[in-house]
Amino acid sequence: MENNLHITHDGKSGHHLLKNHSVLLHCNHFNIELQNTILLPEYIPGFDIQFNAAAETAFSLLAGFFPEGSPREAARVLETAGSIYHTMGLGLLDLSTLTADGGTIESTHSHYHLGWQIRFNKSESMAHVFTQGYIAGVLSFIYNKPFTVDVHLKNSIFQFTATPVDEAEYFQNLDQGAEDINITTPPNPVYDTGLPCRDITREMLKSLPHSAPNGLIEAFGVYLTYLPAEYYGKIAFRFEQALDETGGFQGLARPLLVESGHVCGFNTFGGIMTSDIWKTLVQPLLNSREDWVYGIVSIINALGWGHWHINELKPGERLVLHVYNSTEALSYRRYFGVAHAPKCYTAEGAAAAIMNLIYKGDITEEPILDKAYYNEVFRSHSAFHSRETKCVAKGDPYCEFEFTNK
Repeated sequence: MENNLHITHDGKSGHHLLKNHSVLLHCNHFNIELQNTILLPEYIPGFDIQFNAAAETAFSLLAGFFPEGSPREAARVLETAGSIYHTMGLGLLDLSTLTADGGTIESTHSHYHLGWQIRFNKSESMAHVFTQGYIAGVLSFIYNKPFTVDVHLKNSIFQFTATPVDEAEYFQNLDQGAEDINITTPPNPVYDTGLPCRDITREMLKSLPHSAPNGLIEAFGVYLTYLPAEYYGKIAFRFEQALDETGGFQGLARPLLVESGHVCGFNTFGGIMTSDIWKTLVQPLLNSREDWVYGIVSIINALGWGHWHINELKPGERLVLHVYNSTEALSYRRYFGVAHAPKCYTAEGAAAAIMNLIYKGDITEEPILDKAYYNEVFRSHSAFHSRETKCVAKGDPYCEFEFTNK
C-alpha cells in the first residue's frame, strides 16, 4: 500500500493538519496510559467510549478526503483509509478485502499493540479498541450502515472481523455537527533571553518525524502517533461525563486525566531532552536551566498542540504559561459546548513535567527515564503542581497554567 498523504503545519493555529483535521504528536506511553485509564473502571462503558470515538473520527477524516457529493468508490476509500492509518503512525492495515458484508483482515504492525506490550509486557485484545472502531467507521462511511468489529489472536497475529448490524451507538453520532471556533493568532513573545526560540521551533518543524514503511513512527526513544484532536477530546470528555454520571465523586476524571498528562510530559519531553536532535539543535545554545525551559517550550510549539508562550518564569519556583489554540479546549467547545471549568487536563499534566524534569529531576544529567525516576520527579513533596486558571473551553481568549512547588 503506497502512502502519499502528508502532515502539514499551520502556523496560524499552531496545529498539525491531516487534510483539514488537527492531529497531535503523542507517544505510546501517553496513548496506552489514557486508553487504560478509560478502560479500567468496570462501572462505565470505557470500551464503547473509545470504539465510538474512533469510528466517528474515521468517518470525519474520510469526509475530508471525499466530501459529500463526490464519488465514494469502495476500493479507493479503503485504500485511502489504510494510508491515513499508516500516516498517523498506527501501523499497517490492509482494508482492501472488506465489503458491504464486512470480512476479516489482519494487522501485522500496530502502535497500540506494541505500546500495550511495552506497558504491560503482554498482548491483549483490548489494546486494539481504536483499530476496531476505526474499521467500523470506515465501512459506515462507504456503505451507510453500522458495523461491529471483533478482534481475536490467530498464529500470533491479531485479526479483525467486521460484521454489519442493525444499529450501533456511534452510527447515530456521525452526522452531528461541531461548533466552528475562531482560531487566535497570538503575538510573537519577546523573551528576556538570548535563546532563538522561534528559530528552534522553525528548525524542528523542518524535520518532523514521519511513519516508516511498517507504519510506525519511532523518535526520541518512543513510538509516536499523529492522532486527531477530535478523538482525544471525545474519549477524554465522554469519560469525564460517564464518571460524573455514576453518582460518585464529581470531578474524579480530572486527576486521572492529568496523570496521563504527567506520563505524556515525562516520556515525551524527557525523551526529547535526552535525544540526539536536542543535543545537536538545542543544547549547544543553552547556558542555564532557564534556557532549558525556553528550549523545551520551543520544541513543544512544533508538536501541533497550539502556541505555548512563557508568561513568567522564576527559576526553580514558578512557571506561568499562556497557551493559544489548545486542542483540548477547542475540542471541548466544538463537541460539548461552553465549559464551566478549565478542561486542558493533558496539557496541565504534561506542562508540569517541564519544571519537574529540569528543576526537580535534573534532566541535564541524562537520567534513565524509568519508573524510579518518574516517582522521584512526580511523587515527592517538593514536586511542581499545576493549576489551569483560564481556558478557551469556558470562553477565555487563551488558556493559562500556573506551576509552583509551594
